[in-house]
Amino acid sequence: SLPPGVQIPEVPSLVLFPAFSKEPPYKVFRGKWKVQHIMWWIQDQASRPLKLPELPHLDELEASAYWEQKAALPPERQQRIAVENEGMHRPRPSKSPQRQRKGRRRKGEAEL
Repeated sequence: SLPPGVQIPEVPSLVLFPAFSKEPPYKVFRGKWKVQHIMWWIQDQASRPLKLPELPHLDELEASAYWEQKAALPPERQQRIAVENEGMHRPRPSKSPQRQRKGRRRKGEAEL
């Protein structure tokens, strides 16, 4: 069952309850329903640091084929493909002070 106050806006839905942020507003995925987009969203929303590989949805053999096929494309198409599929080319959400964990000390603060 869902925690109180959680509303599923549509089906399918993906709602994340990060380790250090279980209170509303709940994090609902609203991106492209592609594996790497979901993985990147989880990386961005997770309370604990999570580092994904450049092509998180591909295994080593598939990633090798990706780079080979991409290299054979014209430069404009390579750029378009990179923005869609590669982690280093995607926009990153800004980390606001509100997303910092409760109880987390800032650099230079002493423990009481």
